[in-house]
Amino acid sequence: MVILNRAVALAMVDGPAAALVHYRAAAARTTSTPEQRYLTTKAARLRHHTRS
Repeated sequence: MVILNRAVALAMVDGPAAALVHYRAAAARTTSTPEQRYLTTKAARLRHHTRS
């Protein structure tokens, strides 16, 4: 949960590139499949946003 909170904070303060690493880390650590899907989707959206 700490990693996810950090990702949310970084997305607001430092931008999506900084948050991307933390969303991926949170997705890798969770044991919940729905949560993993959610975090992976958030990371994919951020990755797309950083390329634009």
